[in-house]
Amino acid sequence: MRATPFVIALALSLEFIPTARAGWLAYAMETRLLEADMVAVGTVGKVKSTFKRGRDYALAEMQIEDVLKGDKDAKTVDVAFAAKSLIESDQVYKAGTHGLWLMRLDCGGEFYWIDQPLDLQEMADKDKLAESLEHLQELEWGPETNGVQLMVRGQSVPDTDRDMVPSKKQLRGPLLPALQVFMKNSGDHPIYVCDYAGDKPIKIACACDGRPEPVNMYAETWHKPINQGNFICIRPGQVKPVGGAGGAYRMQRFSEPGAYELTATYTAARDGKIYKLDNVWTGQVTSNTMKLNYSVKLAQPAKE
Repeated sequence: MRATPFVIALALSLEFIPTARAGWLAYAMETRLLEADMVAVGTVGKVKSTFKRGRDYALAEMQIEDVLKGDKDAKTVDVAFAAKSLIESDQVYKAGTHGLWLMRLDCGGEFYWIDQPLDLQEMADKDKLAESLEHLQELEWGPETNGVQLMVRGQSVPDTDRDMVPSKKQLRGPLLPALQVFMKNSGDHPIYVCDYAGDKPIKIACACDGRPEPVNMYAETWHKPINQGNFICIRPGQVKPVGGAGGAYRMQRFSEPGAYELTATYTAARDGKIYKLDNVWTGQVTSNTMKLNYSVKLAQPAKE
């Protein structure tokens, strides 16, 4: 099973190019588990209808056998996936496909999405994923602000190419700090949040032994105009990565090794009235303070 790297807004000259270059594969599974509203063992049934949302999607019923995360009493749920394969990462499932599924509830609350490659996991990994889910329950979030919470996660990673698969040389090279910021709806109703990179919504406060370390999440202006798709829907209890570029942010190397403390602040000011959206969250929310032990030591010893 091949993992899909996070989206990188780097393809066109007019698009925003983040200093940190979005995307590090090591975050993929943690992100999927945090985003998943249901993690369950189940079997896909026959397609019962199709619908359009920019492209054609299939809607099928899934028989649920065991639930690791989500509604423990669920016996069947509706799931959506690509009606036909248009690009390599499209997932088209036949009736009878059985496995361990990571499912995200649609904003309308009527069905779950299973349209990403990592959404279907091997049954052999069930116990491992169950342990990971328990660990994620212990993660520290920042204080609630108007019904939302923020969390920043980080680690040191190899400096990979855009395909996010490090070469042997890169695995032997100096490490980069990588961050990812998540938002959780802690309220009791669905909300929209304007996650437009042109607004530079995330700011990072970073320090080592009291010495501030500059962290610039957004090096250039995003020239693409804002549109309704920049308003993301977060249902009660849902978690989504935020920041406007998607994926994890690989930062420039810190000035020196040390124990760093990082706190993220997310600001949203657009009220969505131009798109006639209701329940649009605006305000400023602060994350937990995470510690990152940064070293420029080689990721792996170089072999002669």
